[in-house]
Amino acid sequence: MLKKYIKKLCGILLCISFVLAIKNINFDLIFSLQNNSIITLANLETINKNKNFGSLVNSEINENIVSTGQTSTKTTTMTIKLFGFIPIKTVDVVVSPDKSVYLGGIPLGFSITTKGVIVVGQNSVLTNNGNVDVKKSTKLQNGDILTKVNGIDIYSSKEVKEILNSSKGNSITLTLIRNGKTFTSEVNPVLDTETNEYKLGLWIRNDTQGIGTLTFVTEDNKFGALGHPICDYETGVEIPVANGNIYNCTTLGVTKGVKGKAGELRCLFIQGKNTKGNIFKNTKCGVFGEINQRNQIIDENMSADIGTRMAAKMGKAKLVSSV
Repeated sequence: MLKKYIKKLCGILLCISFVLAIKNINFDLIFSLQNNSIITLANLETINKNKNFGSLVNSEINENIVSTGQTSTKTTTMTIKLFGFIPIKTVDVVVSPDKSVYLGGIPLGFSITTKGVIVVGQNSVLTNNGNVDVKKSTKLQNGDILTKVNGIDIYSSKEVKEILNSSKGNSITLTLIRNGKTFTSEVNPVLDTETNEYKLGLWIRNDTQGIGTLTFVTEDNKFGALGHPICDYETGVEIPVANGNIYNCTTLGVTKGVKGKAGELRCLFIQGKNTKGNIFKNTKCGVFGEINQRNQIIDENMSADIGTRMAAKMGKAKLVSSV
């Protein structure tokens, strides 16, 4: 009887232990992990210390040599284990060096020259035959980015003007980008009787300016800012960057955000030789480039380690901002 009681008690304890173990495993996080996720060794230590995957779960990094014929490839995997020995999931990972960045939080002035020109408006052209609406014969819309005319790369409205006048009214081919897709349109410029120049009846722009918040600066002076793309203020399109500059600016005031309407910083900056860095990319994740000197932009006493998706967890956060 005693042996049966002990066996029954052990069985009950095992079931309870199993249920507790299951409840303490973060299955959502574990099974959301994708192959080739990025992790640092510091992140791995933090994950195990903070029990991100569960209080009874730990993870470890392993390097493996996979041989295919005469070729050998080294792969790195991370295995997540229950009780330290029962595998739950294994994923391929990319181990990145531990890095830190200097914190931003200050407003900067941005000046960008576009790669191509942006169509911001359209109108009719006065000719000897009256007003001609050239846009009716094209597929153009406001927000389209004109990158080439007759196969020639375009960087300014002046270049467009020169090509139109040299066409003498003959058909030309426009290459444009809309929503990330390239297309072409054939059009015939018409002679404007007021200026004696050939025109398409398009309003175009090849630069823009604005204010944004610096996010971080790296050891090698690369920066990231905004966390979202710079868009043309009239058409809303994401601006492709040919080149650009950043500037220190003076904060004049703040417009408080309210429900349904974002707030904004009201700042002043002056373009010229006082540029503090260059802009290389304008992406959905923000604006990126390189600064001239860190000490003119950030406080080098303020830095933070870079985490990865796997090391992130719910909890308290600190905000760094210009007040």
